[in-house]
Amino acid sequence: MNEKNVRVKINSQMISLIDPEENGDGEKIEYMTDGILRDTGNTLELSYSESEDMGFARDTRTTLLFDKRFPLRVNMTRSGENSAGLAFDPDEKRQHCGINIGGLALEFCVLTNSVNNSLTMEGGAIDLDYVLEFRGCRTERSILRVEATPKHSEERI
Repeated sequence: MNEKNVRVKINSQMISLIDPEENGDGEKIEYMTDGILRDTGNTLELSYSESEDMGFARDTRTTLLFDKRFPLRVNMTRSGENSAGLAFDPDEKRQHCGINIGGLALEFCVLTNSVNNSLTMEGGAIDLDYVLEFRGCRTERSILRVEATPKHSEERI
């Protein structure tokens, strides 16, 4: 297994589909954090801590994982107080997913609009454009870019 410390830049845009006039182009968020990029042989995995400033609990960790043979099929897991599992696949656009919020398990669907993945052990980015659907109602469109840049050995993580 090969592992590198990376700087992770997250750009997120969330657009309400319930009331599109509510927030126009949506809420845009940008922040940076530190993470680890792992090559396990068959898969590449980017793991990073989420920001408390973004409303995540202190122990929340997100992992983006994909099989190197199928880089457009990306799985996202969140661990911590509120855990979640999401799947993105432009060939099988509608994926059943789940989230656990305060002990309450909820199911929803992710409708994948597009996935672009240039992530390698040298860095790169994963771009996800998707819609969240709860009980047949499309609620929110998210446009997410997660970019990883290897850190130099003198930088602290």
